[in-house]
Amino acid sequence: MKTFLGVTLVALAIGGGLAFSQDQKDKDAPKDDSAKKIAALESDLVSTRMRCEALATDVSETKATLARIVRYLDAQASSAASLAGALDESEKAGFTAGINPNSREILLAGWRAQLSTAQRDVPVMPPSPEPPKKPVAKTDGTDTPK
Repeated sequence: MKTFLGVTLVALAIGGGLAFSQDQKDKDAPKDDSAKKIAALESDLVSTRMRCEALATDVSETKATLARIVRYLDAQASSAASLAGALDESEKAGFTAGINPNSREILLAGWRAQLSTAQRDVPVMPPSPEPPKKPVAKTDGTDTPK
């Protein structure tokens, strides 16, 4: 029985020593792996940040272009309304009277149809959202939770 106990203790000591020596090797490997992972993540973060900045620039340029297009379309709709008013005044002044008045009435009807189409469904720019407000930090130290 004493021999069995001695052999068991020796086996445990050898097994523990081997396990400890392998743990040291395994501990060094994760440090290397984690360093590589951190470097890869930092590289990904930098490239993602650059793509995000490029997309933000693209979005701001697109918004500016859209605003110019909407202003142009609004100006076209205003011009169409003005021309429609001029056609009404022209008709009141006797434009359709004279030789072949039906052709002039057809011409006015065609212009009015075109102008009403130009004034319909003109896009409107939505209002720009307000930037988020930054919380004001208190300087007297009362902003810390208790």
